[in-house]
Amino acid sequence: MSGGIEVLDTRGQSAATADGVIATWVDAQHFATWSPGAPGLIGGTVAIRGLDGSTIPVPGTYQGRGLIGDGAGALALMPASADGLTAPERFVVWTNGVLGASAPGSPFGWSPDGSQLIVAAGPPLTGTAGSPASVPIALLTRPFTATAQPINGVHVNPNYIPAFDQPGSEVAFQCAAVGALGGCHQLVLDLSNDEAQDVAAQPPGVPLTWLPNGDLLLAANDAAGAGELREWNGTSLVQTALPHASWGLAAASGALALVSEAADGTTSTQIIGPSGASVASSPGSALSWSPDGSFIAIRGDSGDELMILTVR
Repeated sequence: MSGGIEVLDTRGQSAATADGVIATWVDAQHFATWSPGAPGLIGGTVAIRGLDGSTIPVPGTYQGRGLIGDGAGALALMPASADGLTAPERFVVWTNGVLGASAPGSPFGWSPDGSQLIVAAGPPLTGTAGSPASVPIALLTRPFTATAQPINGVHVNPNYIPAFDQPGSEVAFQCAAVGALGGCHQLVLDLSNDEAQDVAAQPPGVPLTWLPNGDLLLAANDAAGAGELREWNGTSLVQTALPHASWGLAAASGALALVSEAADGTTSTQIIGPSGASVASSPGSALSWSPDGSFIAIRGDSGDELMILTVR
């Protein structure tokens, strides 16, 4: 299929289809989709779709980026603006069928339990020579009625999604800086005290996802380890039995999606079960797990195809 979302069962057969080119999980049985508007119109439409075929339209028009579900019933969205890129960024949170008040910033990533939302809290800062632009970040907590609290001194590259650990107490960034550090560093931020640790200063590697055992999965960023995955337990590297892959994405259930890229640029996703055995595979790149790990959204290499694969 093209230009839509397809739900696949455990046999890889199509169980349902839906319009949209972007999808995110709202809870274990519902996902949100974004569909572009007609040519000449600003923004697109968002709908909450159930795996049972139900559809709930979200009032208003929204940008395609910034659409992030928390897996616990809430959805962060960025309203479309007639001023386009010149308008200050704002977002809203949809929960229990109600849209909250508009707030400044853009959604960046939810904690696993949906209680915390990291927000890009200001315009991009110009990077120094050889380093990317970055944005300051803030933390918004349930019930999402208060102002997001700035995380002092931390700036991140908005092109990389942060990775929370399962308790939601630490978050890893692929490209960030604190204060005078500048540049692009792989950081782990302790949200209890805002202290940041430079991961690459310990083992070489780019943070990908937190594993169920509490270790941080890293992709080697040195020539000797190209395609190699590494695990870090907070103080040192530990041996991993995982196969080579470009990156990975862990589910709360203990399953792990590993994405590999072939020489011709095509991608494939392998699902590793909690026992360490391969349980499923699919063409395309893994995007996100459902909260309970029963389903995973996969984007096809064409860029306009989304599949939802059942993982039991």
